[in-house]
Amino acid sequence: MTTAHGVDVGTVADALLAAYDDASLLPRPSSAAPGFASDDAYAVLRHIADVRVARGWNPAGRKIGFTNRTIWSAYGVDEPMWAHIWSNTVVAADDGTCSLALGELVQPRIEPEVVFKLRADVGPTERPEDLITAIEWLAPGFEIVHCHFADWGFTLAEATADFALHGRLIVGRPVHVDASNADAIAAALPT
Repeated sequence: MTTAHGVDVGTVADALLAAYDDASLLPRPSSAAPGFASDDAYAVLRHIADVRVARGWNPAGRKIGFTNRTIWSAYGVDEPMWAHIWSNTVVAADDGTCSLALGELVQPRIEPEVVFKLRADVGPTERPEDLITAIEWLAPGFEIVHCHFADWGFTLAEATADFALHGRLIVGRPVHVDASNADAIAAALPT
């Protein structure tokens, strides 16, 4: 499939999958397709998801990247991005410890995260309590992000296509949200 910007989705997806499998760097997609945009990136991610599912990978949830607006200027981005995370990339640390090899990751970095599992869909809302009632559990986490482009150089679209920079997600002990703690959790959320 070729996008409206002339991007061969399969070629970009295959190159990213090969770089992931080989833990190697590759040229940025914009070097071959200067108009590479977010809609191209999400088409690449859909192709990658299809390939991974065919390889036996199972989606385990989604990640949202670049939610911290204070870093947008450092990376030249102007909005968040999202991608799947996979059962192959999630590591449980229920007892507060885990170990994982970083050799499969390229230029890894660590980020603290709040991980949560939804029990229900959440529609558009500005009320924190609507979000809290949809959450089954919360857990501390660390995401190991990595980048297949030299020196962490990318556009938002390229970072999105590059698995939204996701390498691994370490999930700590979940805290279930129920009537006994929902008010306290909602009160702790920024408004």
